[in-house]
Amino acid sequence: MSDFNPRTSDAEPTRALVATDLKELLDRPIAYHRIFARVGGGPLAGIFLSQAIYWSQRTNDPDGWFYKTRGDWFLETELTRRHQETARRNLRQVGVLEERLSGVPAQLYFRVNLGQLQKLITDLLDGKKSVPASRAESAQQEGTKRANKKGAFAPAIKSETTSENSSETTSSSEEEEILDSLIKRAVEIGANKKRVEAAIRANPIEAAKQLDFFPDRENIKAPGAALLTAIEQSWPPPPKATERAASAADRAQRAAQIQKAQSNKDAEKAREKSLVEESKMLDQLFADLPEDEREELIEQAKRRTAPLAALGRVPKAALDAERRNLQRREMGLPVDD
Repeated sequence: MSDFNPRTSDAEPTRALVATDLKELLDRPIAYHRIFARVGGGPLAGIFLSQAIYWSQRTNDPDGWFYKTRGDWFLETELTRRHQETARRNLRQVGVLEERLSGVPAQLYFRVNLGQLQKLITDLLDGKKSVPASRAESAQQEGTKRANKKGAFAPAIKSETTSENSSETTSSSEEEEILDSLIKRAVEIGANKKRVEAAIRANPIEAAKQLDFFPDRENIKAPGAALLTAIEQSWPPPPKATERAASAADRAQRAAQIQKAQSNKDAEKAREKSLVEESKMLDQLFADLPEDEREELIEQAKRRTAPLAALGRVPKAALDAERRNLQRREMGLPVDD
């Protein structure tokens, strides 16, 4: 098999294909606000926060929560799992990003603390707060300091080792934070910490589900013991939780219908505005015609609409539309159907 030769005639179609693909790839850029990188301690946090702000403004949840999978973040930002975990950790540390597990099965939801974000940006602009450094940046700085003392090859060796250990620690710490949050909620309900911790670590998804269900359970005499049993035996959702989920779906459907109706209304208003502007333009063009041509056009309109007008079937809007079409024909413009 011969190798590809870019000097052959096949190169031109290839370039055209690449150009087409590039147009599609560049069709949907994402916004990146540089100030967010200073808030979160680096560009990874800046990119993540910029996209989180975008979805916060488009969620149907009144409290600002929105759901995104790790795959969604990657497709939208190209941030890998490690990048996402670093960005999330830094943003949580400064109080800008909030997270919670909710739903059945449990899903990770996000919310941007806009008040804290505004405060941090104000402090940065006023020079009251320094830029928070991420762990990766701190590790890199530490590696550089040791290199100056021990030798030229120390930075590369230290950086590689630190990066590997940091990613493992980050992944582990993320899981521990989620588990600790579930355990804390269960203990607040009244569960025995040691027993419920074992149950949650054995099945964290079921635990998160049962914790979400628990406020809707009725006639519970021993809440802590009941929660523990619910996790271990996978109790079905209570009727109120099912009704709430159905109600949320209904609200989302109604919101979509309202949005669609509003879009149709806006489109109709835009169409009416366009017709008014077009009518003004045609009236001006009509007024600029010689008087004999104007009279001829008026007579044509009367002859074309007289039979139907006599039967009372032509409203004023139809007569106006016919007049506009006559003007368009006279001026060589396309007419409405």
